[in-house]
Amino acid sequence: MPADGDPSVAIIVPVYNSAAFLDAALRSVLVQEGCRITSVIVVDDGSTDASADIAAAWPAPVRVIRQAHAGAASARNRGLAAAAEDLIGWLDADDLLPSGSVAARVAALRADPDLDAAFGMVTQFVSGDPNAADRFVVPDGPVSGYLQGAMLFRRRVFEQVGGFDPSLRLGDFIDWYSRAKAGGMTSCLVDAVVLERRIHGGNLTLRDKAASQDYLTVVRRHLARRR
Repeated sequence: MPADGDPSVAIIVPVYNSAAFLDAALRSVLVQEGCRITSVIVVDDGSTDASADIAAAWPAPVRVIRQAHAGAASARNRGLAAAAEDLIGWLDADDLLPSGSVAARVAALRADPDLDAAFGMVTQFVSGDPNAADRFVVPDGPVSGYLQGAMLFRRRVFEQVGGFDPSLRLGDFIDWYSRAKAGGMTSCLVDAVVLERRIHGGNLTLRDKAASQDYLTVVRRHLARRR
């Protein structure tokens, strides 16, 4: 059970055509214990499958925002604008939060009010294709997770840094993180697995090769900030 005075938490779930995985993702959020999740904001980015309907079938605290397809960064910004909680986290619609994920990061932020964000460890697993294990190679065991889905942050960070760049189809979190670090964001890495990342043939980074130019844009911006 959450303790008295625990900060409220919003989890934002951007989704685009992830009907096969969304139920499992939302369930992994709603079974979290030891924290106070008051909003689960699903932003449907113009899905053409049943993603929005699947999300809408869940009771509160799940709520659904629908928008025309504009990309992941736009969906994340839309969810952020709708969240009023003290702490905000993210989950891609095809990933999972393991038990204790949110509580571990909340505890780290409560222990140090000067911290802006808490990250954690990440494991990866291959699914959705009987031949997928031969197609994709993933690390064995947990790795440090400086990823959006492994981050829980205080609202003040986005008030200082701003949102994600919707012109980027890939790399929008890397770009945001570079801006946040340049602006002095402080963070810690919790020694606990906080994200289970699903690897499958539909991952955006695997299917959208045409957008790989965005990574070069992000790298150039990062190097310019270091000068």
